[in-house]
Amino acid sequence: MSRIIEKAHELEQAIAESEELQNLLYYRKQLIRNPDSFILYNDYKNLQRSLLSKKNNNQEISPEELERLKELQELLEKDETIRLLLESEERLNNILTQVNTIVAKALAASETQ
Repeated sequence: MSRIIEKAHELEQAIAESEELQNLLYYRKQLIRNPDSFILYNDYKNLQRSLLSKKNNNQEISPEELERLKELQELLEKDETIRLLLESEERLNNILTQVNTIVAKALAASETQ
């Protein structure tokens, strides 16, 4: 087996066992147990995806949509379960971004040689 594939499997295991992923999974379970928080979270994520899609397609985002996003964000900040879930998502995303940066650095270095 290629050394790269071996290391990828090690990374997979490290991510699966990481505190960051375990926290994320825990807070997702907590969210599912709270119907009001679950609906609020899904509404926010759906609106966020919709607005991102509009932005990527150079479509106009209405003031009403921006206001709704702001309202949802304010509600999210008051919901401890959602706040902790979003923090967990951010921590895991930061780690994955760092991993991608490291891989990209290795690829860029190999192109300059």
